[in-house]
Amino acid sequence: MMMMTSAAPRSNALADTGFLHQNLAALPKTPDHEALVEQLLALEPCPQATEAIAVCRTAVGDLSLVFQQVPLHSLEGAQDEATALVKENLLLGQYAINMVLGLGLGYVLKEAVAQSRAQGLQSRLVLFEPNLDLLRFTLENVNLTEVLSHSTLHVFTTGAELSRFCAQRLVKGDGYGFMATQGYLQVFSPLLEPVLNNLSDSTQHTLMNIDLLSKRGRWWSQQFLRNVPYFNQIQPAHQLTNAFKGRTALLCGAGPSLKDELETIKRYRDQVVVFAVTGSTKILVEHGITPDFVCFMDFVGPSKHLLGVEHKLADCQFITGPSAQDVVFTLPHQHTWLPCLHFNEQFSHWVDTLFDQRMPRYHTGGTVSMLMFNVAFDMGFEQLVLIGQDMALRGDQIYADGQRGLIRHGHLFLPETPVSVARAIPVEEVKGWDGETLLTQCDYASFLKQYECVPPLVEKVRPDAQLINTSFGGAFIKGWQHQRLGDVLAQLKTAQEGQEPLAVKETANRLRQEGEAKWPSKMELLQRTQAQLQGLEADVDSLLAQAHKASRSLSALLEGPRSAWEKQSRGYSQHFNTFSEALEEHAFFKDTFYGDQLKIYQHHNPRATTDAEHLSNFKLDAEYLGWMQAMLSELKGVNIAQALAHTASLMEALQTPQPAAVARLAE
Repeated sequence: MMMMTSAAPRSNALADTGFLHQNLAALPKTPDHEALVEQLLALEPCPQATEAIAVCRTAVGDLSLVFQQVPLHSLEGAQDEATALVKENLLLGQYAINMVLGLGLGYVLKEAVAQSRAQGLQSRLVLFEPNLDLLRFTLENVNLTEVLSHSTLHVFTTGAELSRFCAQRLVKGDGYGFMATQGYLQVFSPLLEPVLNNLSDSTQHTLMNIDLLSKRGRWWSQQFLRNVPYFNQIQPAHQLTNAFKGRTALLCGAGPSLKDELETIKRYRDQVVVFAVTGSTKILVEHGITPDFVCFMDFVGPSKHLLGVEHKLADCQFITGPSAQDVVFTLPHQHTWLPCLHFNEQFSHWVDTLFDQRMPRYHTGGTVSMLMFNVAFDMGFEQLVLIGQDMALRGDQIYADGQRGLIRHGHLFLPETPVSVARAIPVEEVKGWDGETLLTQCDYASFLKQYECVPPLVEKVRPDAQLINTSFGGAFIKGWQHQRLGDVLAQLKTAQEGQEPLAVKETANRLRQEGEAKWPSKMELLQRTQAQLQGLEADVDSLLAQAHKASRSLSALLEGPRSAWEKQSRGYSQHFNTFSEALEEHAFFKDTFYGDQLKIYQHHNPRATTDAEHLSNFKLDAEYLGWMQAMLSELKGVNIAQALAHTASLMEALQTPQPAAVARLAE
């Protein structure tokens, strides 16, 4: 680290600007911030540079804060350092906690806020500044109101505060992103080390191995490949646009309030088109309510949520995400409508190619309930009525079927399942339907924000649409009407007198027939599917060859003398980067197999300076390459091979002449 010399003169460029009160007023209003404001105001004013705190100019002309003669920002360029630091270390997970260790003159914090906003992140952003004098100096001299007002920002000055906050907020699986300049690490390592060690217990799961971290992306991709042979059976969901103008949609979630209104729904069943997410379908069907539309999105769920009622779904329309569990294609139902999802761009691109047209992308907000709302909105419904969309806990009850969690120490504890690790999800307070204070898990709080963003958008696009929340006992949704379901449906029955009865099945059949005349034939869709699968298989072969080459190069490097590492590592790095960049640029793999797991790998693969650090990094490289080769080999040998075989059998069945009686029956 460079010490301050005559080439980096002290400067008073920040003196006497007086931004302290503006900056403090900009902080989000929390009890922690209120206490911090009191602490800072109690300190002696320090707008001028001192012996301990000064500023200097970097080689490119911006400023660096200097503490105890050590520049806290790079003397080669403070802003350039911040941009690279944040780009490399910012975690993109929804529940990640991104930490800026040390404020300095605010470069890293500004960049973290800018890149978070550019990525559309809602994850927590934490500033940890261990020195109050430095913090006050910068807040007095630099206008940071724009970044300090960032809605998810939290500022702490002690390790105890930081540890408490993280223990309450971290959702297992997303981890921490740390951003600290070399200057801060040099000066404050003795203080930072125990703080970071205290966080290690809650992040241990993120360090286990790349396989665990990447399971979700792998599962999404594998499930998609199981589904692609069935795509010749589907119709694009936007074929239903404006199919039910002027009607009322009842959007049934799986929250506890659904169970309270089952008799009400039965009484007024003929007045509404009933939509259901997978988790609410069974309870509706068991009480004699067959949904018109059932929405699927996750790669798990149908097999457990629909167990025992599969035979009662024959009159339902299915709205099925491209990676939903493939069992939905084999269940008895009317038609399958496929929405392309905004967060599955690699899968949506595949469907675009299949149908030779760019399909609309439906926003989900991370939940099938929001997908259900957006599809229903596009169908033209005048009234969109929520029930069972509690987005809050009823005591420790989570779902209408009675499922419960354990609430303790500010967390909701959920057990391990075959498709997820055990989780301790932080709980938050939200305003209830009737003004009361309720607890909710943090992902539900995120979904609640998604629903609160809906009214302004609806007002612009369809101001006649009515948004009504009848999930009594759940969370209050800003901008929505709040009424009891019985009152809404009783008024609706009166208003609908004289209207033609609903004809969901007939409408869907008509649109299906229109679509079949417009879209490619079943055989053509299968032929295109086969070509895409064969292209993906060739890409996997190429990626495997590159991964093998990188692995062999790494083995040769480790088997040779350490004196040759520097020379041999250049060739190895080239092979490794070629493989990683091919994954990063691949339309199918970049978000699922490449994605977050490589970012996390890079985060735990620091710049090495000693032989021990090099060996540690090489071990991470070997694990990463081994995992990638195993995963790609499995994908080719199992998922792609099965999809190709299934596609071929469907093509053969279509080409086989049928007896006249069978053909008439099929028609």
